[in-house]
Amino acid sequence: MAARRFNVSGPAAVRAVGRLEARPGESLLQRSAQGVVLTRAGEAFMADCSHNLQ
Repeated sequence: MAARRFNVSGPAAVRAVGRLEARPGESLLQRSAQGVVLTRAGEAFMADCSHNLQ
């Protein structure tokens, strides 16, 4: 869904998230069969990005 929303292929979206996670050295997303949720690090990263884009 996210890949479609941003008009990129699924594999490209996975690679982009992988590159983002490599920078802080910890997982930004918790993946499970039920879906995907932000980890604490992911929430902090999102807050920083939102703040910087305002």
